[in-house]
Amino acid sequence: MPLEWNTSYETGESRLDRQHRRLFDYANQLEGHLDRLRAGEAPDLGELGVFLSFVETHLYLHLTYEELLMRRTGNPAAAQGRAAHARLEAYGQGFRARLAAQGLTLPLLEELHHVMHTWLLGHVVRVDVGLQTALQASPQPAGAAASPPSRLLQAG
Repeated sequence: MPLEWNTSYETGESRLDRQHRRLFDYANQLEGHLDRLRAGEAPDLGELGVFLSFVETHLYLHLTYEELLMRRTGNPAAAQGRAAHARLEAYGQGFRARLAAQGLTLPLLEELHHVMHTWLLGHVVRVDVGLQTALQASPQPAGAAASPPSRLLQAG
């Protein structure tokens, strides 16, 4: 079932909200890949490999940026958010290892799809939305949190 973005999921920080919407798009694109595989179409391994690389890169940059915002705003949930991000990163490392060992399989992609849906609906919708309060209360000048430092863009 495709995920639909809802404005109630917004944090009020435009870059973060765009990143969240993009993650929703990626989950839906993965669902499209799964639908084609389930219908018996041969997978385009190159296309899926590029897709998975984009997801991984976007997720890394997103988590880094989100943690930066949590620290800048003094969000009391920053440690909890970092711990949740660490668990997701550990899952990603395990996924990459299994992908290398097993190759691209339908069950592995179905698992990734499930994890993405669970994460987006659980963490983004229920936890990240809480950043809205911290962002509004932040004493920073307008736009200060909107641009990550240039070193962040070079990370990865």
